[in-house]
Order: sequence, then structure tokens, then C-alpha cells
Amino acid sequence: MVKKNKSQLHLMKKSLMTFAIIVLGATTVFSQTPIKPEFGDGSEENPYQIATLQNLHWITDDNSRLGYYYVQTADVDASTTAGWYGGAGFPPIGASWIDSFTGSYNGQGHTIDGIHIKRETAMFVGLFGSVVNAKIEWLGVTNVDMAGHDHVGGLAGKLQTEYIVSNCYTSGTVNGHSRIGGLVGDHYYSSISDCYSTCSVTFGDTSNVHWSGGGLVGYGYRCTITNSYATGSVKGAPHAGGLVGQGYYAAVESSFWDTQTTGQSSSDGGFGKTTNEMKDVETFTKISFYVPSPWDFVNNPFDDVANENFWDIDNAGVINKGYPYLIYDFNSAVENTPIEKQEFDIYPNPAISVINLHSALFIQQASDVEIYDLNGRQLFEKHILKGTESIELDVSHLSGGVYVCKLSTENKSATKKLIIQK
Repeated sequence: MVKKNKSQLHLMKKSLMTFAIIVLGATTVFSQTPIKPEFGDGSEENPYQIATLQNLHWITDDNSRLGYYYVQTADVDASTTAGWYGGAGFPPIGASWIDSFTGSYNGQGHTIDGIHIKRETAMFVGLFGSVVNAKIEWLGVTNVDMAGHDHVGGLAGKLQTEYIVSNCYTSGTVNGHSRIGGLVGDHYYSSISDCYSTCSVTFGDTSNVHWSGGGLVGYGYRCTITNSYATGSVKGAPHAGGLVGQGYYAAVESSFWDTQTTGQSSSDGGFGKTTNEMKDVETFTKISFYVPSPWDFVNNPFDDVANENFWDIDNAGVINKGYPYLIYDFNSAVENTPIEKQEFDIYPNPAISVINLHSALFIQQASDVEIYDLNGRQLFEKHILKGTESIELDVSHLSGGVYVCKLSTENKSATKKLIIQK
């Protein structure tokens, strides 16, 4: 055995430490490297397709990209942003009033999870910082860790001038001084519909009479909020609200907050309900003084006659803890997305224990069938050999609820909504 002296051992340790630092640094740099989306050109007909965290970062890397059309094609794990830019985290999309997001972003039912933004002295803090004449829809921003000075929200810091947010939701924590909201910090001449937030909101103190914070919206001016709710705790002063912290000429309709979980008995708009009432579909679908127009739920409960089926509720209390949750229409998405053609059928649907899948693709080539829950967890996978036209699958192990069935071949994929009834 060859013995090494102390100087040699010291040199080896130093070299290993240097190598580790280089590798760690390279990993960090790569994680912060913007990468242009592989598909799309940013037009309304062919939007950029956001599939990774690096694609999302690409939007913020150049202000000339703030006016394009975007669609999200996969769930994005943003948890690594906690280590970005010395702890400041992800740079908001549209970080100033001058450089606002003016495009369109359709999440297509996907989520951005674990995004971290810590810019305690900054204005316009959120996944989207400042937004003007734009549209955001069908996006979940979950487990956010957000902090700024004012105009801070889990989804957007400030919405202004004909801005539309629909079918979006947030969870996590949002902190700041004024105009702090679980979904949107400052809601100005814009529209929010069919959205919710479970974010915990902490803001301000009594030293400034203008500071405000709310479970859904911190501050609203000449804006509209419809068919939306909030359940997260709201702590701060002087203007704290379960749904809206402070509002002027804000039209709030058919919207609610949980008086027990938010810790707030009042709001500048909306109606307070107990936790049990918030988990009762009748609260949202029976026409009353609180609900002049019913929310659009699956199976049309009570006075609901619409058929877009934006909402559902899990009476067992498992999905979204029993509160209403949003359902994205995967079938429409597939039909409208050129690269994912609708080429298979599921029957029966709804199903109880067995489903049949029929597709011409099974004859042409080998395929893979996967089933996911609404949190993106894979619950089933089966490889289908080439040459058969239909297959039978046992789904008796699945609980009652809504799932996503995905069919993939070497060069194609399609998804369909699957409903299991128990």
C-alpha cells in the first residue's frame, strides 16, 4: 500500500472541494438558464409551448417576449427557484409598470409548483408582476413562497386595464406591506372569474392607513370579481378582508370567503360563510341573494344549468379538502391542439370498475396507456402491443373522482378526462 503524506492528503481534499464547488455552481447556473420553447412562434394561431421551468424563465429574460401568446403543456416544478439569484428567486414576468406582461397565457389545466420569489423591497411581485391588457387562464400556481413590498399576489402583483384572469388558483404563502392578495395584489380596471386561493396572506401594520390585504385580492378599484373564493388565513392591518382587503367601486358577485379559516369576519366585497357552508355545493349553485347566477358545476346540481363544467366538489373531503375545485376540459384541449390529435375513445365514461379503450393507433403501432390524478400523480400504466383495436382495463382500484387518461405512441399523444363513480 502506498502511503500519502499530509501535504498530499490536504491537496487532494482541496481539489475535491474545488470540484464540488464547480459542479454545484454549474448546476445552479444551468437551473437559471433560460431556454426557448421547442414549439410555437408566439402567435395566437401557434403559441409558444411552455414545458419546463427554463421555458418559463425564457419569457422573463427579454422584455420583448412579454406580448406573445403562450400555452403550458406540462406541470412545472419550480422548487429550485429558492436558490436562484442569491435567494431572490424567480424574476416576475413583467417586473415593472413600464415592462408589463401584455400577452396571453393559457395553463391548460397545468400547475407551476413551488415557485419562490423573495424581493421584499420590490413592487409588482408575483409569478406575473405587472399585467396590462392581457389574459391568464386555466393555471394553478401552487405552494408559492412569495414576498415583496407592495402589489404582491400569488398569481399576479397588479392587474390593470382590461386584464382578464379566469379559472386560476393559488396556494402557499404571500407576504408584504400593502395591496397583498392570495391571488392578486392590486386589481385595477380588470376582471377575475372562477378563481380561488388558499394562500396564507400576511401584510402591513397600523403605521400606514392605506395598507391592505385580502384572501383573494388585496386592493380593488373599478374591477369585477365573480364566482371566486378564498380560504387562507389573512393577518394584518388596517384593511384586512377575507376575500378583498380594500375596494372602491369593485363589483363582487357570487363570491365567498371562509370566515373560520381566514380568521376574518368582514371583507370589502363578497359573502362570508362557515367552513361547512363552503364545502356544500348548494352554497354555489342554488339561486339566492348571494348567488344570482349559479356556478357551473359537473352534473348541474340545484339551479346550475350551464354545461362548461368548470367546477366540481368532493363530498368525501379528499380533493382540495372538500372545497370546490376547478376541472380543465382535457377533451377540448386535445381537439384544439394540433400536435395532440383526439384519436381514442373511452367507454363507459363515467365508469365504475372497468373501461374499454378503442383506437386505430393500437393496430398501427405499440402504445402506452397511463392514468393520472388531478395532482399529476401516475396511478396506472400499461404497454399495449401493436395489432389490437381495443383493450379492457381494470380500474376498480381507483377511488371515485376525475382522472386523466393519456395514450402515447412513439410520435403522438392524446388525453381524455376519465370519471370514476363509486
